[in-house]
Amino acid sequence: MKPIKSIKWILGIVALGGTVMPFTACDKSYDGPIVDLRYDVLDVYELPHTDPQVVTLRVRSLYTPWEIVGSDADADWYEITPSRGEAGETAIVTITCKNNPDLDDREDMINIKSDYWTGKQFRLFQKGTAFLEAEGKTLDMDGEEYEFEVHSNQKWSAAVTEGDAWLSITAGDSGENEGTVNIKAAANKSARRPGVVTLYDRYDRPTVDVLFTQDGVVLDWYMPYDEDPEPDEPEVDWIRCYYDDENIVIPVEFNNGWTAVKSDEDDEWYSIEKGTFERSEDGKTVIKDNLTITLTENGTQRLRTGSLILTSIPESEDAIPVVREVVFKQAYNPESIEIYGRQEIMNNSSVRVKTTVEAGRYDFVITGYKNKISEINFIFPDQLTQDGSGFTLGFWTSARASTAGVLNNDGVPVKYATPYIAGYNANECGNYSTNANPGTYAVFDKSQRHTYTMELQKSKREIDGEFKIWARMIWRLDGELLHLGDAGQTQKSILETLDAANWKDMSFAKMTAESSFIQVRGELILEKATFTPPINWGN
Repeated sequence: MKPIKSIKWILGIVALGGTVMPFTACDKSYDGPIVDLRYDVLDVYELPHTDPQVVTLRVRSLYTPWEIVGSDADADWYEITPSRGEAGETAIVTITCKNNPDLDDREDMINIKSDYWTGKQFRLFQKGTAFLEAEGKTLDMDGEEYEFEVHSNQKWSAAVTEGDAWLSITAGDSGENEGTVNIKAAANKSARRPGVVTLYDRYDRPTVDVLFTQDGVVLDWYMPYDEDPEPDEPEVDWIRCYYDDENIVIPVEFNNGWTAVKSDEDDEWYSIEKGTFERSEDGKTVIKDNLTITLTENGTQRLRTGSLILTSIPESEDAIPVVREVVFKQAYNPESIEIYGRQEIMNNSSVRVKTTVEAGRYDFVITGYKNKISEINFIFPDQLTQDGSGFTLGFWTSARASTAGVLNNDGVPVKYATPYIAGYNANECGNYSTNANPGTYAVFDKSQRHTYTMELQKSKREIDGEFKIWARMIWRLDGELLHLGDAGQTQKSILETLDAANWKDMSFAKMTAESSFIQVRGELILEKATFTPPINWGN
């Protein structure tokens, strides 16, 4: 690291697990590195009440003596060794805690300091001996009284917090140490249902949720497996299918007989393969089967929505049927729009195919290569690299050298980005399945017509605890998917599929800004370029 010239003197301290906080002090100047961030300290050390492990950390202060002190001057349940030291050397510090005989937890904030500046603060927490435990059970659907045991070493109380319309406590709603709670469940005439009894500790804090399930009718359907989930909304409550899908196979679990009917009998674009299912032999054992919906191809340019009503067959006159709805949407086949016509590009010049990059699929049909290099670039000029150039995604195609060192007519289409994707080595190009980095590049015959495809999709992803709209890029050559690394990476965002931390701020909004554009460059014939908009699912 190069020294920082003529800056304010900063007192720095480093420790195992932490981030050093810089502070400006007097006017003294220092020519040299200010802090050393090699060591870290955890934010919290949580220890058991008996035989707690020793906490070990490394501490180093650069220019002044250091010390480690607790916030509570009267705390005598832990010992820090050593608790202070001189500058310049790394010290191994241990924190040893005594056993905690009390019910209550205990904690203190520990400060690592150099002079009067705090370099790191962390929480030392030790559990007390208090405990409160209980286990739930399955309740019969006929309804009766039950008892469950509470194991504890403190005062406690109990209350129904879910299912109070059918579940109640008849005795033992409070106690101390070991005890029992009596509950009563009403008869269940419909779906299997959950209930919760919450146990509160001596401070009336909710501590344990005791879970109960009362037997009843089971009729539950599940999303069929989707091999290519839409990245922008993966947790929809309806089934996604495409214009040419022939059927939907829906897993269903049940213990009672049930029927499936269309919500709208006039819908003729789908049919139910089997509409009635029999109960299990005892009416309690849960069995699994598939509900199959047969679809006709969607030749329209609109989304089609259908739904089925699943209804349990009552076993008695007073039974209440269980009803479930299955909603599914069938997409249309989006029409491609020609965005650029035939043009012969000469002398390694370039043409702007489109201004503003939108979500959707872009296809480029190219033939007539006249030199070794061609490029299809998606350029984002407002997002700059360190050298001042704009970020770029695209295909970069060169010719591969023969064993004699003479260029032949084999091309190497490369899925690439600036900043660059790691791992590309033109000398190791083979085919989609056997080269060193499968699917990133491949040899192909440049004397033939080829279609390059780039698709930009929205990707809703959780980044640092916050959901953001990122982008998912998909590259294809002649319809065959190109991958970066393993196949699963094509399902991830631009943040994860591209090497270089610089891409971390490339949100979907930045990639589709008005300044973005698409460029084709080289010596070749661009037969046409088309754009296919994404499916509008009507979300």
